[in-house]
Amino acid sequence: MEDFKSVFGNSTDEAYKIVSEYEVYANLQKIGIRIVLDLNGKYGYQLSHHYKGSEQTSPYVSSLNHCYDNELDALKKAQQEMFMFYDENDKNAEWVKSNTYI
Repeated sequence: MEDFKSVFGNSTDEAYKIVSEYEVYANLQKIGIRIVLDLNGKYGYQLSHHYKGSEQTSPYVSSLNHCYDNELDALKKAQQEMFMFYDENDKNAEWVKSNTYI
């Protein structure tokens, strides 16, 4: 991110470098996982879809997704968020598309 900072300086409030991307499948739903690095050197993740079980009023979306010291920790937290409430026997569950995953 040093090259980015040298070119853009303080002209942006936020910026993320995509470090890696994955596509995984759960219940035949393709889910994108993007690992990013921010201007402060912290890793984070973005999910293309969030799990919503039939008993949940809304899908679970973590607010702590950009504060990790390395890529592996960010990936582990992405997996945890995806499957924290996952129930393979819930036939009425759905994967809700994220409005922040571009």
